Amino acid sequence: MGWWAIHEIATGRLESIAQVIADDATLAARGLTKKSIPGPAGNNEIWDEPTLAFVQRPAKVFIDRLNDLIAKPNFMDVWNTLTPPQKTKAKNAIIWLLGKRRYRLSEVPPELE
Repeated sequence: MGWWAIHEIATGRLESIAQVIADDATLAARGLTKKSIPGPAGNNEIWDEPTLAFVQRPAKVFIDRLNDLIAKPNFMDVWNTLTPPQKTKAKNAIIWLLGKRRYRLSEVPPELE
C-alpha cells in the first residue's frame, strides 16, 4: 500500500497525506487530485506547491532588530554622537525594551506590531 499526497488541482495546495483515498472522480468533484509519494514528510520537509513534491525546509534566518534600528539614518545620526560607554548603555536599554521581539525572521518587516 502506497502513500498519496492529496492536493488542489488549481493551486497545488496540499490538502492531506493518506494511504487510503477516495476514487479519482470523488476527488475531482472537490477540485482535488492525488500524487504518489514515498511516504509522509519528515520534520525537515515542506510541501512545495509549484513542484507538487516535498522539499527541504529552508533554514530560518533571524535578523537583529537592534541592527535594524542602528542602521536607520535618523537614529544613526544620534548613535554616532555617543561615546562607547553610552552606546553600551543604550544597547542594553534597547535590548531590554525589545525583549523577546529582538530577533525577527528575515521575511518579517522590522517594525513592531
